[in-house]
This record gives sequence, structure tokens and C-alpha cells, in this order.
Amino acid sequence: MNQQNDKITAKAAELGKLIAASPAGTVLLKARRELHTDEQALKMLEAYQEQMQRIAQLEKDGEPIEPTDKHKLVEFQQNVASHATLKLWIKAQADFSQLMRDVNQAIVSPFADAAVDKTSEDT
Repeated sequence: MNQQNDKITAKAAELGKLIAASPAGTVLLKARRELHTDEQALKMLEAYQEQMQRIAQLEKDGEPIEPTDKHKLVEFQQNVASHATLKLWIKAQADFSQLMRDVNQAIVSPFADAAVDKTSEDT
């Protein structure tokens, strides 16, 4: 690896530490720990994900989705949405995802500006 890549990687590691220490990062880590210690929440999440995969596979195969499958999915969604640990985890994921979109936008914005500058130079 060259020196410039080493500098970029070091800055990325620094950024990763800042993100992990941010409110969104710390809440996500806490929510993840709570989720992994809550057997009921894990079982509910697993059942929901399995039902989603079942429906996706039926759609992919062009098979009909039975009303019972749809009802099960709705039931699992309601269970997930009403469980305190899962609500915390879902909110933490959403907040963290927003932070990561903002970070990504900040990283790619110089490239967008460069493309605009290049286009204006060509005219």
C-alpha cells in the first residue's frame, strides 16, 4: 500500500471511532447488546424474517401468496413493532443509517463537484 492509501485508511479508522462514539453509534451498540440478550425478541425477529423470506421466495417462484401467509406476516410485524427491545433496535438502526447516509454524502460530494466542474470546463 502506498503512503496516500495509508493516510486515507488511518483517517477512515479515526472516522470509524468518531461514528462509534457518536450518539447514533452508542445507541446502536447498546440496542444490539440488548437485542442479543433478549431471547424473546430474537425469536420474534427470526420468525418475522423467516416469514418475509417465505413470501419473497413465493413471489420469486411466481407462486400465489396465501392469505394465511399475509396474516402471519402482519402478525409478526405487529409483534416486532410492539416489542420494546425491537422498537429500540429498529429506531437505533434507522438513526445510524441516517448518520451513515450523511457521512457517505459528505465523502462523495467532492466527486459530484468535480463532475460539475469538468462539465463546465468542456463547454
